[in-house]
Amino acid sequence: PTYEQLLNFPPAEKMPVVAVYNFKDLTGQRKRRDSLADFSTAVTQGSTELLIDALKTAAGGKWFRVVERNGIDHLVRERQIVRSTREENEESENKGIQPLLFAGIIFEGGIIGYDTNIESGGRGARTLGVGAQQSYRRDVVTVSLRGISTLTGEILLNVQTKKTILSVGGGFDVF
Repeated sequence: PTYEQLLNFPPAEKMPVVAVYNFKDLTGQRKRRDSLADFSTAVTQGSTELLIDALKTAAGGKWFRVVERNGIDHLVRERQIVRSTREENEESENKGIQPLLFAGIIFEGGIIGYDTNIESGGRGARTLGVGAQQSYRRDVVTVSLRGISTLTGEILLNVQTKKTILSVGGGFDVF
């Protein structure tokens, strides 16, 4: 439903140029895998890509002009290669490449909270070594996002939101 709401935004009259440098996991939490003795991060490490996708999805791509800043080193290096190749080949038609767009707004923030087992429970029964069980749990993820003006450094918008994650598991076993 949220994805469809993003798509159905009306197009912006003037699309602002925005940049996302890094939007990362700031919780520092790790979770233990059930079957293995190693630890993994508790929340996604791809949140920068998810935010960029949401910005590009808004109004079917007609709300924001998103510029690359997360991989800026690669972009600048490739532009240097293009520039030097054109200089070597002495292209008279095209003296250079277009300048990079500057972002009027930078989006910063991250995933700031991951609270597990806010509520948990379940039920099960076993008779003569045969049984079934069902369990549930509620987790809460908190995200913080702020929009910053590149001209003044002023924080134009600061939003924190929480999302509840409900998990249900079940099983059947014979002992």
